[in-house]
Amino acid sequence: MNRLAVIGALAALAAAGSGVGMSSATFTAHEEFTGTVSTASDWVAPAVTLTAPADDSYKNSTSVTVSGAAGNAAGDDTTVTLNVYSGSAATGTPVITRSVTRSGASWSTTLTGLSQATYTVQATQSDTSDNTGTTSANTFTVDTVAPTRVSVSAANGSGGTIGHPDSGDTITFTYSERMLPSSILPGWNGTSAATVRVRFFSGGSADSFTVLDSTNAASLRLENGNATSSGGVTLGTKDYVTATTTFPATLTQSSDGKSFVVALTGASNVPSAIVSGSQSARAMTWTPKTGATDMASNGLASLASWTETDNDRDF
Repeated sequence: MNRLAVIGALAALAAAGSGVGMSSATFTAHEEFTGTVSTASDWVAPAVTLTAPADDSYKNSTSVTVSGAAGNAAGDDTTVTLNVYSGSAATGTPVITRSVTRSGASWSTTLTGLSQATYTVQATQSDTSDNTGTTSANTFTVDTVAPTRVSVSAANGSGGTIGHPDSGDTITFTYSERMLPSSILPGWNGTSAATVRVRFFSGGSADSFTVLDSTNAASLRLENGNATSSGGVTLGTKDYVTATTTFPATLTQSSDGKSFVVALTGASNVPSAIVSGSQSARAMTWTPKTGATDMASNGLASLASWTETDNDRDF
């Protein structure tokens, strides 16, 4: 008979024997019911949790603190078992197993000497009734290596004129690893397109451009441009624009997180400033801006300028 049926039957017996003439059989059944309910707490596993490191987090240190809450009820073990796995899942043989003595209702330990890699941590805690509590499996990546700038390129959009900046053209900035989107544009998480501006400047020996935020401020950290006078990317010739002009644009992050794509989405605010002809193959030069970081908050290894070598037609 299942538990609900037993409880129902005992309740009926109790009701039937509510008078002074309660039978010994009924009383015995009532005693057994009371004894069964008193052991209910033995079914509860320790309330162990894992709060640090946060799931899908990045650490720029080879020492990482792992901690959480621990069960502190009567019979809960005084130790929490921590397992550390290589990779993004709590499967296979742990690379580290550690018994951590809890302090009241919490536990904490520090992992040291970790290699550059992705790990998954999970903890368990048992009690004297063989119940076991298991935490979430949290993944984190150890990354102490500074990112580098890799390349910049500009491509012609569908229907546009090659070698001539116009709506639909794209500019791609690429780094050596996944970058933190909010380090490129403050407040941006990279999951959707951000509204930006691309401003072109006419130069003495070479034109240039810079990428601005939606208010035309130089808050982006893609290239070391200035909102009013010069760009952080030079174009290799002075024949793209004849005066300062600004295009509306969007900023997106690639699926691997390494690249940022700026797409011109409309006409410039000074159409007459755009040179009507198209340019031949040129080499752009990118000067990165301080403040851009990878997901672990490591800054760029170098802010030195980088020049294209692909000899293609930009825009």
